[in-house]
Amino acid sequence: MTSFRPYKFIQTLAASIFLSFCALSAQATVISTSGTLPDTPLGAANTFTFQVTSAGLTSLFLEGNSDPYLILFSGNNTFDAATYIDQNDDSNGTLNSFLNVLLDIGEYTAYITTHGTTWSGNAFSVSHDHTPMSYTLTINGAVASAVPEPATLALLGLGLLGVGAARRKVRK
Repeated sequence: MTSFRPYKFIQTLAASIFLSFCALSAQATVISTSGTLPDTPLGAANTFTFQVTSAGLTSLFLEGNSDPYLILFSGNNTFDAATYIDQNDDSNGTLNSFLNVLLDIGEYTAYITTHGTTWSGNAFSVSHDHTPMSYTLTINGAVASAVPEPATLALLGLGLLGVGAARRKVRK
């Protein structure tokens, strides 16, 4: 008959909890898309619509061979003051655009253009033709950790009952 060793049990339990939290933190979502903008017409732009499934901090990085300009709106291709979230032209001394924003669950549209187009709060303004640009937009989303399903909680409960039963059996 083996004796119950509380130290070994606590060590195993602590390791299990640690690994569970590590698994949750490794679920960040990264989306990447590429495209090109022509040098005509005035105000040329591309849009990219994406879904946020877990509220939290989201980073958007627009890198281009020209001077990319990124504007973020909530909703699907609705560009007005009510849906405007943030914009960036030049970030950290580079010509690339970077946004770091807290987003709720929902749909969002990234408006991708080059220098010469700006957002004034309720409309776009264009000062000159664009330079042709190829770009890559990378979106690094919040940790996607869903609420535990009832089946997961049931399995956790059964596991704890099993540990309790094994412990009681060892004591007898």
